[in-house]
Amino acid sequence: MIRGMARDAKGQPLAGGIVVLLGTGAPRTMKAADDGSYEFRGLSIGSYRLQVARKFGKRGPFVDVRVEED
Repeated sequence: MIRGMARDAKGQPLAGGIVVLLGTGAPRTMKAADDGSYEFRGLSIGSYRLQVARKFGKRGPFVDVRVEED
């Protein structure tokens, strides 16, 4: 499982931000909750790349993450 908080450049929660997860299989996309939280479940063990973007705007950098077990 990968979970976290989507935040803007000022550290504020990014409600409705788009979270993209690239890795094994097809890319996954989800919308962050009103408090900025997100959670990807049912992932295979392995390396992934995560990116957060505003609904219609700037994208953050990709972050490398690893799932050891779900």
